[in-house]
Amino acid sequence: MVVNDLRSDTFYAQIVFEPVQSHSPIQVRPLHGGDPLTIYEHEKHIIVCWQSREYEAEIVNRWKEKGYRYIEAATDHGLIFEVYSREHSNEWLLSALKLDSRPSDAIALAVRATVPIYVEEAVLDKAGIFLDRETGKPISIDKAVDTEKEKLEDKGKLDEQELKKLSAFYDFINTLDLDDLGKRKS
Repeated sequence: MVVNDLRSDTFYAQIVFEPVQSHSPIQVRPLHGGDPLTIYEHEKHIIVCWQSREYEAEIVNRWKEKGYRYIEAATDHGLIFEVYSREHSNEWLLSALKLDSRPSDAIALAVRATVPIYVEEAVLDKAGIFLDRETGKPISIDKAVDTEKEKLEDKGKLDEQELKKLSAFYDFINTLDLDDLGKRKS
């Protein structure tokens, strides 16, 4: 099951609402094959039936907005999903699926589903991944190092005004006697 991209006409799962006696199942049919997922809605929780197993998810939020009904539910395992439907329609769509997981699991899922991965720049820096500012695509480490060197070289160049401001420090440093630096006087 994959997140529906609301900005485009494509979605990865279709949910069909079918009323039953005491509760209402929502049938999810993945477009790219795979087992369907059935969701039974109760007052405060839903039962998710998938691959001959049942999962219970607590309804965290329910709201109506601009002619749509929304349900947001969370499992004990960190899975949070949101389904929505027009107010008077029986067809539901999966609009968001959030996972609380280890980074390796999240990356594996995103790669299999071919969806973008969003991370902060600090995480990329720590991982040693450099992105091209214009395209947003990864660049080789050699090219990234060259780019950083150019930035440092540009920062290292001083104009006349900065040199005049620093001349007092330059004169002071040159008057210091550094010969006995680090030697202990006993």
